[in-house]
Amino acid sequence: MSNHSKIYLETPTEIEELDFQEKCEKLLKIVDVASIKIKTVDMKHDVLIDMIELVKKITKNYKTPILIEENLGMAKYYKLDGIHLTGGTNSIKKCREELGPSSIIGTFCGCSKHVGLVAAEKGANYVSFSATVQNKITNTLNIELFKWWQTYIEIPSVVESIPNNKIYGKLSKHADYIMFSSKIWTSSIETIIKNLKTT
Repeated sequence: MSNHSKIYLETPTEIEELDFQEKCEKLLKIVDVASIKIKTVDMKHDVLIDMIELVKKITKNYKTPILIEENLGMAKYYKLDGIHLTGGTNSIKKCREELGPSSIIGTFCGCSKHVGLVAAEKGANYVSFSATVQNKITNTLNIELFKWWQTYIEIPSVVESIPNNKIYGKLSKHADYIMFSSKIWTSSIETIIKNLKTT
């Protein structure tokens, strides 16, 4: 693994208002993006379809893998590269059967090493963990979990649910991928590029 994480982008829930197409096209020309996840939460069906078709169009020349959040039906119908599961490990085997051996299947495991190990055993291609551990007083960085995973487990780890830009560098040495949430698209293209290059 390199000293810096690879970039994993999440799409926004709006297309026109955030100038998503223009920003994404510029990003792919400048920054090496490992994969893009199509967010489905809070997305209207027709907007989601528009987003899928747009992302496929934008990434065509770059061959950037496209994953979709939870929606197995759309992953199959649009022949996407894989699926990102948010509800644990129960659907991994079904997704593998439906999407085939070459598909990318990842799952969010919160802060649980055990859930991550189960996901790996069931055939997930990557696991994602929350960037922070929440308690009653404050949030602390989940560095020890990422360090342990990096040392003992072969399948890649992804940092998810990052609360602010200041901690990218602290986690990038210990995770294979940094997932930038849909909030990143609210910034200017210059700010986005600056944030992505910090990884």
